Amino acid sequence: MLHKASLIEEVKKGGYEASLISTFNSYLPFYEEVVLRRLVNTGVRHNVLMMDAGQYAASMHDHPPLLAGRHYSLVPIDVSAAFHPKLILLVGKRKGLVEGLEEWVDWAKAYADSIDPLKKPDSLVFDKEKSTYW
Repeated sequence: MLHKASLIEEVKKGGYEASLISTFNSYLPFYEEVVLRRLVNTGVRHNVLMMDAGQYAASMHDHPPLLAGRHYSLVPIDVSAAFHPKLILLVGKRKGLVEGLEEWVDWAKAYADSIDPLKKPDSLVFDKEKSTYW
């Protein structure tokens, strides 16, 4: 039987070693202080944040990262149009997870309101028999 699960609760269980997050833009202090901290605290040691090159440049000017290059990789993606995917990929030796996201702003707002920010009606379905997330 399939059931829905919270992404945050799944990450807390551990077993993931690497993350790749892609987005159009990001408030880097939020990524570093909240998202990255949660990932590292649960054993995710290899972290990559990919974002649109134009938004990356604006972030460097307005809110430069403090931990990029040492605690995670920050990768600007320069394409002819906007780089606009919202994706989280988590991998471990025995499990993996792929999840699409809404805007980071929604996640930050939900976090601030103490709401589970990634729980959406049709997101993140877990198949117990296969031990995988879809």
